[in-house]
Amino acid sequence: MQSNYQAPQKVQSIQKKPQQQNFKGAIKHKTRYKFKVDTLPGATIKIMNIKPKYHANIELKPGKYHIVVTKPGYKKYDSWITLTNDQVHKVNLKKISYPKIKNNYFKYVTNIEWNSHNERFSLVYDSKNNLIWALQSAYVDYVKKKKPHTILKDTLKVKKIRNIDREIYSCKLDTLLYAGNFGKDNEKYWRFKDNNTINICYKTEQGRSRIEKYAEMSHLNINGMTNSWFFPTPIDARRNNPFKKYQKYFQLTNLLWHNQYSSYNLPILTRIRNARYSTKTNPFLYLYNKKTKLYDGPYFYSINSKNCYNVNLDDNDMIYSLQLLIPVRKPNAPYDKIIFNTHYTPEQKLAYLTSKLTEEMLKVTKKAIKKPKKLAHIKIKKLSQGEFEKSNDFIKRVANYKKEIAEKNKDIDKQNEKALQEYSRALEAEDIRYNKAKKHNQDKKVIKKTATAMAQKAMRMIFGDPKFSDITYNADKEFFRATLYSSSNNLKMKVDIPISISKAKKFKADLLDNKLVPVVSFRVKNNKLHFKELKIISNKAKIEKDLSFAKELDTPKAYKGFLKEYPNYKEKSKVKKMLQTSIEKKAYNKASSLNDLKAFIKKYPHSKYTKKAKKDIKNIEAQQKREAEAYAKKRAAYNATKRVGDKVCKDGTTAFILSITMKAFVERVNGENIQLRISDTEGTSPYYNGVRLYKNTLIWDRYNNWYKCN
Repeated sequence: MQSNYQAPQKVQSIQKKPQQQNFKGAIKHKTRYKFKVDTLPGATIKIMNIKPKYHANIELKPGKYHIVVTKPGYKKYDSWITLTNDQVHKVNLKKISYPKIKNNYFKYVTNIEWNSHNERFSLVYDSKNNLIWALQSAYVDYVKKKKPHTILKDTLKVKKIRNIDREIYSCKLDTLLYAGNFGKDNEKYWRFKDNNTINICYKTEQGRSRIEKYAEMSHLNINGMTNSWFFPTPIDARRNNPFKKYQKYFQLTNLLWHNQYSSYNLPILTRIRNARYSTKTNPFLYLYNKKTKLYDGPYFYSINSKNCYNVNLDDNDMIYSLQLLIPVRKPNAPYDKIIFNTHYTPEQKLAYLTSKLTEEMLKVTKKAIKKPKKLAHIKIKKLSQGEFEKSNDFIKRVANYKKEIAEKNKDIDKQNEKALQEYSRALEAEDIRYNKAKKHNQDKKVIKKTATAMAQKAMRMIFGDPKFSDITYNADKEFFRATLYSSSNNLKMKVDIPISISKAKKFKADLLDNKLVPVVSFRVKNNKLHFKELKIISNKAKIEKDLSFAKELDTPKAYKGFLKEYPNYKEKSKVKKMLQTSIEKKAYNKASSLNDLKAFIKKYPHSKYTKKAKKDIKNIEAQQKREAEAYAKKRAAYNATKRVGDKVCKDGTTAFILSITMKAFVERVNGENIQLRISDTEGTSPYYNGVRLYKNTLIWDRYNNWYKCN
């Protein structure tokens, strides 16, 4: 920086050697300047790129500084300034325009309970790009709770069933996948317009996973709100994807033939391309990093893209087959502007949404009752006298016609009067109902009850599920320290959970496995939330899901596994009965013979399958009797007297193991042998005793090898 200092002329004139003069002592360079922010009183001022805390007239070196000014109720000021001299920086904070609440029903709420609903997605709002991302909770929770340092191997296993088609074999986390057609099989392409179904793969540690329909993209319910969701674009996936920090831990394994497999990063499903004769997805994934041993290398989103970095991926078409679902949408739903507004505090969001929902619930509207249309009178037409009609007859006919029309119009008047009476009664009844409902909804007890229920609903809509992360145990003081956070809108607080050291290990394992979930109670005072109580309860939804899975399998192994996982289940006795029934069912299904069925009845005399077993015994005995009679009858036919000219038969098989009946006529009888002329082989030419048999073939055979046909 140049100095503005100029030496006096007189001093210069008496100097003998001015070029050798040292001006160091005469000129003093200014290396620091005073800086002050002029803004509203009570505002918090921070200089983000230096360590010292800001204070008025702080002395700073010349350069660039990152200034952040915040104050509750005002928009955040965030800017860089360049300091070249003493400066007073004026900051005009803009006031946040909060939505006007016509009726503040939040004042009626005294307590709120924040419950877990086992939401499958955690919502993240990208304010820069105005996008709401739905990240799969199982994947986010795995990283937040377990803090892994390595890849979760075989997160999703895919099995090859044809050249291109794949099917899910197993998944280690509950995984949501799009159920449309991903490959190019028989030129069938994506069917998103017709089929927007999402399937869920339930986690399993070994064997095949259970897969079933979950929802539809066009009607996906998250945090109690149903909206239409879409796939992110490849650009959004690359630049704005909040799942990037989680994606690196998860692996997709492709099971090929002959025990071969290939593994990749688990790809994200992005928006469909419009190409007609190519695979219509843009899978987005990352390449493996040997240093970190995670999938945090360069991104890969197209086989023919420069971003492949010349990496050779085996069986490339596999990554197009199954991809993780990370839906996105714009905040266009009715309450999105409140829920995802970054300027509002949690209490402001909760107060507004509670009031709005309560107002909608308490609103009473009159039903529109349609007024009946008045039936018009029948007009009297002018009659004309006929050529061959006398005047008296014509006058009578006109009189009768007028009389008939008058009677009909009287009936119409009666119908109109009746319709009006019914309309009046309906209006009166609707007025009574409306006034009664309005009076009921103005009752303070009703308002308080409704407002509390709507506050619970608003809590779910804004924050999603309460969850735990950073769970650590203090063995000396015997308590857990954890971070309680929300699956949406980033609400956080530190909590302590007292647990004895003998139960601590299992308690933590159950928390991490989502078997236990928090229930948080808040006290509301002056429209502010105050932490009241934390309860840890069993995850009812997970227990019911696991029990339904055990019921679906209906095997002793499934029920034993459930009882082992939930030894303190309330309805344990019912599950034990199911287990016993499944054991009896398995034993009954194994009992195929008469002795096995009798042994089963002896072992399980009171089983519900005992009646079936007794019935089966009767059926088997009757069948055995029929078979014995048929065998005796057939043996009698074999031993029957055969004379020349008799028709005889023999059952046999062809070279292709087809059952046939050969027919012949007796030509000669010689002791225990007979000569036969073949008459029919059912269109075949079988070998018998080394001879190929055709029609009219003569053969000799044993007397008892053939039976009389009739």
